[in-house]
Amino acid sequence: MKPSIFQVEIDPPGKIYVMPKPSGEWIKEDLAEIRSMGITDLISLLCDDEIMELGLSSEAEICANLGIRYRTQFQIVACQRSLHFRS
Repeated sequence: MKPSIFQVEIDPPGKIYVMPKPSGEWIKEDLAEIRSMGITDLISLLCDDEIMELGLSSEAEICANLGIRYRTQFQIVACQRSLHFRS
């Protein structure tokens, strides 16, 4: 299945795309499709815990094998809300 990828309109040279996480089950196929589109860099916004939980721990290695630069230094920690009740 082809991954959903959306181009962000920008003025500078180059292109930026956003997409949902690759499928853990089809990660090799998803990343190969991305590479076939000419995408050379992948920046994951997932935290390490999420990467493991979603079955994406092999993503960096697969990217390297496909010639995609993989970066994770832009991790976004999901908001956690605490509920406080007054008695």
